[in-house]
Amino acid sequence: MIQGDNAIKLFTAISGAATIIQGSNKFGIQARSSEQVKSTYYYVRVKNGEYNYSNNPSFVTGSLGQLAFSTFVQDPQVYLTTVGLYNERKEMLAVAKLSKPVLKAFTREALIKVKLDF
Repeated sequence: MIQGDNAIKLFTAISGAATIIQGSNKFGIQARSSEQVKSTYYYVRVKNGEYNYSNNPSFVTGSLGQLAFSTFVQDPQVYLTTVGLYNERKEMLAVAKLSKPVLKAFTREALIKVKLDF
């Protein structure tokens, strides 16, 4: 008996001597595995007076950061594309990308459901 030959014993057991795959002439093994995925849902409410402006450089003009178009003052329309989840210390913990951009304006609120799997 040779010490430390467990790798060879395992290889021999599963390389073809152990079983035949059903419906073929190939040798091999079949295995199953399972995994528990825990999910938590967070609901993010974006009120009508929040997040109606953009940090995108195309939103402003000039060195003073004036709005590029006069319609942005009374009726800005932006699209939400990303949601950040933060802890109490204002540290970002997760980022969620929306499947489709959501139109946001002073007349619209948004309720976004974020599913976090871990």
